Amino acid sequence: MKGYQTGATMTTACVTLCFAVFLLSAVVTADFVTKNEGENLTMSCSTDESFSGLYLDVRRPEKYEIFYYDSNSKELSYTPEYKERVTIKGDFKNLTVTLNELNLKDSGAYTCRYSSLMNPGHENGASLLFVKAKDGPQQDEH
Repeated sequence: MKGYQTGATMTTACVTLCFAVFLLSAVVTADFVTKNEGENLTMSCSTDESFSGLYLDVRRPEKYEIFYYDSNSKELSYTPEYKERVTIKGDFKNLTVTLNELNLKDSGAYTCRYSSLMNPGHENGASLLFVKAKDGPQQDEH
């Protein structure tokens, strides 16, 4: 059974490395973060420029938005699967975003993207997230 565990560990390491290399091609400067299922991801989004909105985007490998935050109305528009799991704190130009109760499908490259009509996007606050499965119950070796 120990040989299987070593092989599984090597497979997990290879998959993790391939995943990181693939996603880093989409996000050049990102913090690499490994979390377990059920944990939270916290990242910072900041800008010195004037924008009307902020998107939190994820690539896995396709890109889609998790939420849009309107700086004027202070309203958040969420993707349904994240509505109950995202919290924000702080001023629009310096937000802390927390993604709660991570699951395996949350692995991906996350970016904050400030935008306005005149400036379609300024990306920062990138995190490359890999979510690991919770360890199951230990089995006896027979």
